[in-house]
Amino acid sequence: MRKVAALQLLRESATSFSNAFAQFPQCGPSRTSLLTGQYPFTSGNFGADLFNPSFRNETHLHQFLRDQGYLTAVAGKVFHARSSFYPSSWFDRTDADDNPKLDTQWPFNVCKNKVKTCSCVEGDDFTESSCRDFLTARAATRWMMEWETEIRPWFISVGLIRPHADYRVPDRIDKEIKLDWTRQVKTGMPPIAQTSWGDTPFMNSAWHTRKAINSYAAAVHYADDLIGTMLSTLESSGQLEDTAIILTSDHGMHLSDDFDHFGKWTLQDASLRVPFIFKPPRELNREAGVERDDLIELVDIFPTIADLAGFPVSDLRLDGTSVLARMQGAADDSEDNFAVSVLTICDGGKSAARHLPCTTKLRGGTDVDAVAYSIRTKRERRTEYRKLVISSENCNQRKTIEACTSSPGCMWSWWYIYKDAAQNHDYFCIANPGLSLNIDWSAEGLLGVELYDVLYDPMLNLANETFSENRFRSLLESVGI
Repeated sequence: MRKVAALQLLRESATSFSNAFAQFPQCGPSRTSLLTGQYPFTSGNFGADLFNPSFRNETHLHQFLRDQGYLTAVAGKVFHARSSFYPSSWFDRTDADDNPKLDTQWPFNVCKNKVKTCSCVEGDDFTESSCRDFLTARAATRWMMEWETEIRPWFISVGLIRPHADYRVPDRIDKEIKLDWTRQVKTGMPPIAQTSWGDTPFMNSAWHTRKAINSYAAAVHYADDLIGTMLSTLESSGQLEDTAIILTSDHGMHLSDDFDHFGKWTLQDASLRVPFIFKPPRELNREAGVERDDLIELVDIFPTIADLAGFPVSDLRLDGTSVLARMQGAADDSEDNFAVSVLTICDGGKSAARHLPCTTKLRGGTDVDAVAYSIRTKRERRTEYRKLVISSENCNQRKTIEACTSSPGCMWSWWYIYKDAAQNHDYFCIANPGLSLNIDWSAEGLLGVELYDVLYDPMLNLANETFSENRFRSLLESVGI
């Protein structure tokens, strides 16, 4: 595949981390972790974009920076929906200000074909442009120019949808880009590890799979093109050298690898590993062009930005830690560093062969039946799938937040209903998968286990050979499980 030019230039001027991992293999809870610096089991957010009403100890990154005097703005898919789902007091600018119709769900399925690839139009506004990412990048560049002479510092979050399906790119982008890719299949994966939730039409035939992979590559090139536009705006306005830039994603992507799966929703490296490129301002940019294999997590972004800006966070509940020192050449502080990720599983979605991840009523019901936790070190990934002691069937009987939160093992959760925007949410009481006392740690409670030596044979499940159960439990306990 041809190089993605803008990303390559950014990498050459920044520090890249090859072992960066998301905390949840789904958009909403992963972005909540990123923007709050909290694990899903700290915030209680296992499904929605916003904060769980059972918990009131989160501080949002945009809110925090604006309180410190920053101008803040958001464009694109930073949240699943738009300004109705976050307080306007967090932002000075949003792209929904210019395009009120953006205050609705993103239309993900415009392309009417089985491989979800088609052309889009780069128009002047919401009604003319079917390339939504074009409008997102344009909003961001406009704010960059508008705030060029501002005395106050600014922080802009830009969420490009591509390369999320469907793969809409304008005709100026080559749709027949060939991605260098060889499919690898894991051996010994337990059935519960193999989700059926994903873009299954992409797996109908070898032709469908290859077409989808090539379309995915085209979408990556379109995202790269728009990133280049934003970098050029910073450079032409004289702001590039003094601007800190973080490029990352909320989760990874299976391209039919590991097992017959095209999508996310797993606790495999393919679904959890994310790009992570950080360019500090020039006076701190001492590791330009360096790639590091340090283990970092998306929850580290909030404390890193606060550290870069010089703001203390000791009074905030943050699970992540700043990696700023490592971007200035500091050694990886410990070989014991690890990343933790979680996935909830619904009884209504399980079958004899595969499970359906559970985060909403629409995807398996409210019966959270099990939870999986995964620990990733530099050498190994171990994942355990376990039953919950308290079933969601018991919790579902609690119809108010007070009744739910006063019941041991239960938590109050919610999922927004797109058609009614923020005015109509779906609230329900479920079993809390973030409580250690609610996890069945017995032999009978173990539904599946995976252990992969990621350095020597990442495709073979070694089960319980080297990574002890005691160590797994102790690492989870160290992060609050």
